[in-house]
Amino acid sequence: MAEMKTVTTYAAILGAVLGQIRTAAGLKQSDLAKAVGIGPSTWSRIEKGESSLSTDQLKLAADALKISPSEILNMVALAEEVAAEKGIEREPVGTAQWDVAAGAIALGLIPVVGSVLSGIVGAALRSQIDKAAKK
Repeated sequence: MAEMKTVTTYAAILGAVLGQIRTAAGLKQSDLAKAVGIGPSTWSRIEKGESSLSTDQLKLAADALKISPSEILNMVALAEEVAAEKGIEREPVGTAQWDVAAGAIALGLIPVVGSVLSGIVGAALRSQIDKAAKK
C-alpha cells in the first residue's frame, strides 16, 4: 500500500479562515451568504472547502466582515504555513479528486477540510481574527 499523505486545498484553507472570521464577527452563515448573493448551502460548501469564491464574492464577503480581502488572504497564507507545520500539504483540487473522498484515499491522500481544518488553523489565527473582527 502506498504511503498516505495528508492534504488540503487552497479553497479549503480560505473557507476555514472565512468561517473563523465570520464566527468571531458574530455572523451566521446565512448573513454572509446574503451579503455575497448566494444561498446558505453554497456558503456552507465554501467554508468546508467544497466550493470556491470568485474574486467579486471574496470582496463582498470581506466588506460584510469589515476586513480587506488582502487581510483575509494574508490570514490564508499564515493558515497554510500552520497546516504545513502540522504535515498537511496543499494540493490542487484536480489532483486529489476531492469530490469523492474514497478516490482521494485510493490515491494515498487523506483530505483535511471543513471543521477539522478549521480547528487546526483557528487557534493560530485567533489573535488576528479577533483583531479584524473588532475593526
